[in-house]
Amino acid sequence: MDRHTWMYKIPRATADYIKGVEDFITYAMLYLEKKHKEEGKEQMILCPCRDCNNFKKYRSVDTVRDHLFRRGFKEGYEKWIWHGEGLDSTRTSGTKRGREEDSMEKNDEEDMENDRVQFGTSTLGYSIWGFEFKVVRENQVVVVVGETGSGKTTQLTQYLNEDGYTRNDIVGCTQPRRLAAMSVAKRVSEEMETELGDLVGYAIRFEDVTRPSTVIKYMTDGVLLCETLKNADLDKYRVVVMDEAHERSPNTDVLFRILKKVDGVISSL
Repeated sequence: MDRHTWMYKIPRATADYIKGVEDFITYAMLYLEKKHKEEGKEQMILCPCRDCNNFKKYRSVDTVRDHLFRRGFKEGYEKWIWHGEGLDSTRTSGTKRGREEDSMEKNDEEDMENDRVQFGTSTLGYSIWGFEFKVVRENQVVVVVGETGSGKTTQLTQYLNEDGYTRNDIVGCTQPRRLAAMSVAKRVSEEMETELGDLVGYAIRFEDVTRPSTVIKYMTDGVLLCETLKNADLDKYRVVVMDEAHERSPNTDVLFRILKKVDGVISSL
């Protein structure tokens, strides 16, 4: 059976169905990237669910996954409109989770705008963060607490870079959501006047926009967790910033444990 329609026959909430949704998401993102390179313009994919015949756009892959779980796939469609990351999006999800995601991502955007307004120049920001950097130099583990717009997300990594922490290594910063990782990386690359993916990059599931030259890397906590499976020591990172650490999740809890173990082994982290 064609891979574009086989999920329609599978009961929802089964392991095969879940795998099918992941396959669809993977295929959609690879398809978009391939078509974008071939035709040089933005591509879209039609929603594959049984009941959705519109052109709504969702904010994240998680929202797409939930949407498909609720509605299932329909048979016979030929094109897709991708409801995922990388496109301008509108608030369309009527579910509680959808509203919560919209709200959290709106807060992320507002926080970054506050960072930009309050820390328009690196010199101003660095003078405010001076004491904190003395603490960073003298301690292996530091908890940074600050008001919204104080520069925790967009400025801290830049000051770590300016302070020499990226001379031979990378500063990594985890984000709880994909959109936040992408948006923050874009903002920081603009502030540092560098191409996204060069000195500043991001990594989310199925997409890695980094190069060997990257010194500041934003990523979801899941991506960093996957990296620990290949390199438990995380020895390419000089500093790991766990942003929004108060938003507890299984990924962050496991990462805290891993970083605690790594901290006892690698003196440079």
